[in-house]
Amino acid sequence: MEPKLADILPNDNQFEASVRGLAQRATNIARLVGGQGFAGLNDEAAYVSLLKSRNLTQLADNAESWRREYDAFISASPGIARYVAGSALGDTNGCIERILSITHRLVEGLDPRFRSVFVMDTSALIERPEILKSVGPNEFIVVSKRVIEELDDKKREEPLRQRVADATRMLQSFPRQQIQFCDGDMSLLAPDYRMKGDNLILSVAVRYRKHRPVLVTNDKNLALKAKAEEIASMSVDDFEKRWPQSVRPEAGGVDKKPSQRPTAAHHGRGEDHE
Repeated sequence: MEPKLADILPNDNQFEASVRGLAQRATNIARLVGGQGFAGLNDEAAYVSLLKSRNLTQLADNAESWRREYDAFISASPGIARYVAGSALGDTNGCIERILSITHRLVEGLDPRFRSVFVMDTSALIERPEILKSVGPNEFIVVSKRVIEELDDKKREEPLRQRVADATRMLQSFPRQQIQFCDGDMSLLAPDYRMKGDNLILSVAVRYRKHRPVLVTNDKNLALKAKAEEIASMSVDDFEKRWPQSVRPEAGGVDKKPSQRPTAAHHGRGEDHE
């Protein structure tokens, strides 16, 4: 005979405290989701839109805490799992697990010496193949693997061949600990953006969202898409002008000593992210 729920539940105050704790955690997460809370998460686009939240870090941290607390709750009463499935508690857990499935795709910690993250677009590298020479010792460079493919394609175009060769050489010689060649993830973008392969570069910037990246591009359409995703961007000229001549760094290389921050404001950073 299948046991009754009352026979499974532990007869102590710890169980009630666990339930109350989960309820409070769920309330916190719903508040961080905003709007209608969990009820507003009715499709994939709604979950992806959470990546733009000003509360993203808090949301991810609370979701992680929920998972630990929920797992401990289920482990304490093994037979209760069948009753939770399909209940409000089970539905809430499903929503939070789906939030975690998205936030886990974001890049987490970087070496704390890196205070700025720049995502390089193909257009920036072709326009200014030597652009990485102006990278400061406390700046981190991210290059989408899509960019490498585009450089490979463009080397066949005679007018661009030398520029592509110079850009490729610069990427190869750049300090390994200061650059990351990153896979894109279209699932982090709004559904309308997923049909075009060029948006893989934008998705890489989204993966680094927790580090407030700046997309360096001369492609105005890509910059506009970045703005729609609340990712800051700047042109090649602005990237090179961000340092005054008196403090312009040497080409590449990590320095353990903190460097002075660039004086030029990153386009869109303050308004979109503060």
